[in-house]
Amino acid sequence: MAGRRASFWHRQVEIDQTPPLPPLRLRRVAHIRGDRSYDILEHRYPTDRWFAMRTVSGGGEITTHGGGCFALGPESLIVLRQAALGPFRCVEDSWHLWQWEFWCDGDMPIPVERVLTIPGAAGEGLAADQCMLDLADGRRWRLAAATLRFASLMIGWATAAAGERSADGSRFAPALALMREHLAGDLPIAAMAKRCGLGERAFRAGFGAAFGMAPKHFHDRLRMLQAADQLRHTRMPIADIASGLGYGDRFSFSRVFRRVHGLPPATYRRTGSDVT
Repeated sequence: MAGRRASFWHRQVEIDQTPPLPPLRLRRVAHIRGDRSYDILEHRYPTDRWFAMRTVSGGGEITTHGGGCFALGPESLIVLRQAALGPFRCVEDSWHLWQWEFWCDGDMPIPVERVLTIPGAAGEGLAADQCMLDLADGRRWRLAAATLRFASLMIGWATAAAGERSADGSRFAPALALMREHLAGDLPIAAMAKRCGLGERAFRAGFGAAFGMAPKHFHDRLRMLQAADQLRHTRMPIADIASGLGYGDRFSFSRVFRRVHGLPPATYRRTGSDVT
């Protein structure tokens, strides 16, 4: 394309599957800048992979094989299945974006096929840059660090996405407050529904529509955010952290922690103590 100037920095890694890798796994990261319109050619990808695009500045349009078309402005985020991904056309004179290709074996925390406007958080650019460097290094511990950094970004985006739906979710504020008051154990659905003045069935359906996940999964994420903070900033034994959050044994705690953060607690503590 005549006159186009764009820089690409990407790394593609295929890793031996033994030992098992975390539920969230990176395959490729691309950091793209340009000052001319640019078309990302259409590709077909395996259906089990996801594509996340985060625009830092500039914008464009992305289409899907199903006929969808999404306009992305500055500080926009969209998550699509790779198999649905169509062409992306940048329409601004100058643009800057990140792309991630990844697996997510658990629940997707970000709404799919929906453009979210999420202002860049402090340290997000540094975390994305370091994620790129870690993935490019290729050593297993650096790959784990890249996954951890991306998981941290995903959690931040999921929190922002929940905030974007606050108008729908405001009626569930009493349940959220109850969850935060009871991080040290499971919380019955009946108690949360009663706090919001709803029946259990209506509460489950409304909460899922507002936050994109079941109440129990949301509560688990709050507990695991607390666990991650303790792992990073204290020397408490993992068994004590698990017990303090209401888990009867370290193994059940580790299973939930890995589902939420993508890494076992011990690995998170070793590789994540310096993650912003």
